[in-house]
Amino acid sequence: MLANKIIVVTGGTKGIGRSIVLEFLKQRAQVITIYSQDDAAAEKMRDSLSEDKQKRFFLYKGRVEDIDFLRSFLKEIESKFGKLNVLINNAGINRDNLFLGMKEDDWDRVITTNLKGTLNTSLLASEIMKKSAGPSYIINISSISGIFGRVGQVNYACSKGAIIGITRLLAKKFAKYRIFVNAVVPGLIRTKMTEDMSGEKAEEIIEATILKRIGEPEEVAKTVLFLVSGDFSYASGACIKVDGGYLK
Repeated sequence: MLANKIIVVTGGTKGIGRSIVLEFLKQRAQVITIYSQDDAAAEKMRDSLSEDKQKRFFLYKGRVEDIDFLRSFLKEIESKFGKLNVLINNAGINRDNLFLGMKEDDWDRVITTNLKGTLNTSLLASEIMKKSAGPSYIINISSISGIFGRVGQVNYACSKGAIIGITRLLAKKFAKYRIFVNAVVPGLIRTKMTEDMSGEKAEEIIEATILKRIGEPEEVAKTVLFLVSGDFSYASGACIKVDGGYLK
């Protein structure tokens, strides 16, 4: 289904992003991932892959909020592969604090990385996708924090809520080029971010879900796979919640 398709995943060496990369490699796609700083995690991921998957896995180090890096990166991708079929905007950070105690730098870093990074990567990637004869896909990873909000996460919640708005705007903008733009909205997923959360807070969120459990990153990855499979062909600008039925 995705054999030889060219996939770019931002923030693809840890957590949800890592599971997305592994899912696409399983489907025999060529997967390019951007990571920002953790060289050890990137190399560990590469070393864990089979020889066949290593041949289809490409690592680039840079920040998605750096427009010059993005231009250079995507120019190289187009030159090397001649196309780009799928972009997964997964890169994101959090700098949690109560609103009145939040430092300006923590606000700026989260908004710039999560929101500006998603927007700029989408706009630049679309210039390659517009040349494609077939459909292309952009999937933005948001969060239920962007819908419901959470105490101490005003910067993160604002960035993730705005990503939902961007998804709808870009879906409209790119429809004539057959670029489908959708968002996946995960709830509490088992990642490093949730490991750092207090047990009491995690349990509170779990109890607020219908399924009464934490989600797995592989469940998010399979949702992303479905959205770009071609079977989800009458939806763009959609927001698909993968949150266990979060009710608050």
